[in-house]
Amino acid sequence: MKIKMGEYEVKKETTYEVDTHDDTKDDVKDDVKEAGHEVKEGAKDAKDKVKAGAKAVFNKVKDPDRDLGTEYDKEKVKEKID
Repeated sequence: MKIKMGEYEVKKETTYEVDTHDDTKDDVKDDVKEAGHEVKEGAKDAKDKVKAGAKAVFNKVKDPDRDLGTEYDKEKVKEKID
């Protein structure tokens, strides 16, 4: 835009600030890293549960009088400690 002031012509300059979202790249990386960590923890927890369940069934087969739920809970605690 040009503005005439007497015999002088003045150009009016407009500036714009543009957010390039550079800071969000780090946020996205952190979010992905955190999600990966959660998946890893979930997989480990699932593995521990399957392992505890298998051991509980094995103990139940060895001694049919044992309560499967109690055996599972006992083995689950052992897996968490290991």
